[in-house]
Amino acid sequence: MSTLRDSHFAQLTAIALAAALSPAPTLVAAADGAAEASAAPAASSIAIVDVTLIPMDRPDALPHQTVVTRDGTIVAIGPAKGDGAVVVPGDAQRIDGAGRWLLPGLIDNHIHCLDERDLELLLAHGVTTVRNLKGAPWHLELREQIRRGERIGPTCLTAGPFLNEPDFKTPDEFEAAVRR
Repeated sequence: MSTLRDSHFAQLTAIALAAALSPAPTLVAAADGAAEASAAPAASSIAIVDVTLIPMDRPDALPHQTVVTRDGTIVAIGPAKGDGAVVVPGDAQRIDGAGRWLLPGLIDNHIHCLDERDLELLLAHGVTTVRNLKGAPWHLELREQIRRGERIGPTCLTAGPFLNEPDFKTPDEFEAAVRR
């Protein structure tokens, strides 16, 4: 059975922290902000060629770069042309990155996920990791569905339930809730 993790979109999101050489999702966007979309079948290798890369270890952008992934892992980053140019594997799906930008996936470290569709919207806007601060049991299942590739969404770190007034008013009520 094929999962969403096998899809072209999921493979593109696997490029995320390309500049930081960290396995996570990313965006390839046109100057107008529109994300690259393709109906092409999933390839084991993807090459984004001649893209401007935004690294996280320096203040400048790196124009004319090629990023190659194999099975969702970044295997090469370097110049698109000239000395030291990255060789694109023959089996790679090529994505023309000219005039586009590739950046690391973003992290939203403070969300309150009230609807599972929130996570899809965050991912669509380049957020590839979230920290949910108002957890409920359904968040744990949602997190596992994403991890297993059964649904699209960012990596989800989640806290336990929200403990505050008006639900709890005394230290004893708080302590009892924590012990449950």
